[in-house]
Amino acid sequence: MRRSKMDSQQYPSPEGYNPQEEYKVTENTPPVELTPMTLGEIIDKTINIFKNNFSQYILLSFLCFLPNIILSVGQVLLVPEHQIGSKPDMGLAGMGFGCLAMILVIPAWLGMLILTGTLIIFTSEIFLGRKITLKEALSKFWKVGANLFLVMLLTGIALTVIYIAVAIVGVAFAFAIPDITLRIIILLILGLLVLMGIIYLAIRVSLSMYVAVIENLNPIECFKKSWMMVGSSKDATTKAILVPFFMQLMVIAILVILIMVVPFGLGGIFNFLIYPLPLIANTLVYYDIRIRKEGLDLEYGRQQL
Repeated sequence: MRRSKMDSQQYPSPEGYNPQEEYKVTENTPPVELTPMTLGEIIDKTINIFKNNFSQYILLSFLCFLPNIILSVGQVLLVPEHQIGSKPDMGLAGMGFGCLAMILVIPAWLGMLILTGTLIIFTSEIFLGRKITLKEALSKFWKVGANLFLVMLLTGIALTVIYIAVAIVGVAFAFAIPDITLRIIILLILGLLVLMGIIYLAIRVSLSMYVAVIENLNPIECFKKSWMMVGSSKDATTKAILVPFFMQLMVIAILVILIMVVPFGLGGIFNFLIYPLPLIANTLVYYDIRIRKEGLDLEYGRQQL
């Protein structure tokens, strides 16, 4: 895809990156019309993509969630607090679960990293009308996995540091006020402002993971481009807020039902069934903003002629 002079200056391509190769269409690629989508169309397309490729999404999600599933089952079986009619005595079983958790914590985290990156690639290729297998998507992930890891790590660190720093300053300022009632009011106001600030920052950089995986830019450029894309228009900002919100509501509703239906608190292990939905939706939001801002549909159409 061709970039404007301004876009190239603000977001230089990394070495070896060829925009024309990113959306290269082969003779076997079915025609795809990349047009702007409404909020309802994004949600509808998300569900259709998930439904039409259900087995692939679930297979990958299950395999990557396996360490988490083992931990959840192990907690129910080994930790006495989760066993019906048992006394709260950790004992050897509880110690066994602690060892199991230490062994599986890194595989569980790596599984989520691999799952996130591979699902973004898989969804991206499907949206662009390209046939792709899970093996091919996983192979592509290894080329961008380090970028995705750094983006996720830096995002978590930045938001945590900001929260802690502002909280410390706020608490110190509030406790300098002798009136307890006024102190509580100030703490509540500061807490609300900090929460709103963190939510705002999280929304503005919410597309950085997708930029890292799809465009393979370095982490700083990923944050810059996400910030620019989400703030490029009211429509982009609205979708960046509402699409994840609606998808999370759907996920929470399904999880609540599973937790209520499945005994012994094991409903949470079925989270792998619905984990792909928010990733699919946000991938479509990413492309919708690029289509509107960069004319992605026009360039893609030219390559099909």
